[in-house]
Amino acid sequence: MHNSVKRKIYSSTLRLCSFAVTLLIFSCSNEKAKENAHEHQEVQKSSEVYSCSMHPNVRSDKPGNCPICGMPLTKIEGSKVKEEHTLHLAPVQLITANIKTDTIRTGDLNGTLTLSAKTNYNRQAQEVISAKVSGRIEQMFVRNPGEQISAGQKLYSLYSEELQSTQQEYLISLKQQKAFEAVSVDMSNAIAALERKLELWGMNKSQIKQLANSGKANPRITIFSKQAGTVTEILKNEGEYLNEGDAVLNLSSLNDIWIEAEVFDNELTILAKNPKITVELEAYPGEIFPAEVVYQNPHMQGVSNINLLTLKIKNNVNLKPGMLAYVHLTTGIGNELIVPKSAVIYGEKMNIAWIKRPDGSFERRMVELGKENKQNVQILEGLHNGEVIVTSGVFLLNSEYILKFGTGMTHNH
Repeated sequence: MHNSVKRKIYSSTLRLCSFAVTLLIFSCSNEKAKENAHEHQEVQKSSEVYSCSMHPNVRSDKPGNCPICGMPLTKIEGSKVKEEHTLHLAPVQLITANIKTDTIRTGDLNGTLTLSAKTNYNRQAQEVISAKVSGRIEQMFVRNPGEQISAGQKLYSLYSEELQSTQQEYLISLKQQKAFEAVSVDMSNAIAALERKLELWGMNKSQIKQLANSGKANPRITIFSKQAGTVTEILKNEGEYLNEGDAVLNLSSLNDIWIEAEVFDNELTILAKNPKITVELEAYPGEIFPAEVVYQNPHMQGVSNINLLTLKIKNNVNLKPGMLAYVHLTTGIGNELIVPKSAVIYGEKMNIAWIKRPDGSFERRMVELGKENKQNVQILEGLHNGEVIVTSGVFLLNSEYILKFGTGMTHNH
């Protein structure tokens, strides 16, 4: 037999042996993991639990040595055992897992509806900034919708020959007033009328005073905002000519903000019952905003089975348009504990929910479920009113838990 053939046979034999050893090790490890997990679940029934500091999965209900490394087992206090059923996530993990929460509340499941919605500008509080005099926009100081504007902030600069002509007329009147003082001719009414005209055309008192002091007419004027607000729309750009009355941009006050939700035809019955309406913002979980109905559009244009419900809430937390919101509609007073269905992990033997504790950690709970509707489910046991429940990211939390502790469930509230 050639040496090359012998080498190939020898190499193949080595690979087969190595693979067999790997399978044996993996099988042993699997059996050991199952044994440890079984021991872990059994000892949880005992009031005393002992564990290995080097191998935390090892559990025993009596003192002894670790079967893996031989080190003495140490007793775990009851509070520490309970602590092991919580998870502590770093901020970056919270973002990666897309963790979202909601406050558990009571209500009538059959008379409770939660709608997805978005914030928008209060269209009833919009102000149109329009041209007071004809001219050409030389520079826009506001360029993007969504910019926050304060009172007295520069909006745009305008070149206006018409304005320059009125300025010259005003300066001539000032000179005439000085000249006619000797003969007691009163020009004050004419001057006041010209000042009002300059103000109507966009000049403020400071600019008019500067004009009088300099004695020089200037066709270029800066237009300032008279109110605070948010830019919702920019209608003119640099270089464009304006006629008197042309809209340049729109501002909206954010003291109140609108919540716009879509309601399907089969959900209109709850609106007819005059429900209690509250709003919750995804950015402010657990904080409830009382809402007022602005109007209810019978049908959205082009979509026959969807209705637009518009609400108004006070903006006390710097809300902005485009934020995700939830509208809670509740009829009557119920004492059923209700959570979103997305908060529950359904299982054959047990259902799981996750609670965010005050210290920022997450606690796994076994829950007993009752009746449910399209969005929510009733909790019969395992949770309490007012607790903060995880509504998004529950499967990732559960996977992390299983990796750390196995699938056992040891305590319930």
